[in-house]
Amino acid sequence: MSGSCLIIPREGDKVRFYVQLSDSDVLDPITGRLDKNRMSPEKLLEEDIASLQDS
Repeated sequence: MSGSCLIIPREGDKVRFYVQLSDSDVLDPITGRLDKNRMSPEKLLEEDIASLQDS
């Protein structure tokens, strides 16, 4: 996993993260359909951290 991460400042000291994911991160290899069980908030946070460390 290594994609782009876009950080948007929000109100009240909040931020919004947009995380680029590859198809293999979210698609079921058998059906080719989106599988929400393949991604979790923890995995998205790991992707954010990895993206920020690369920069």
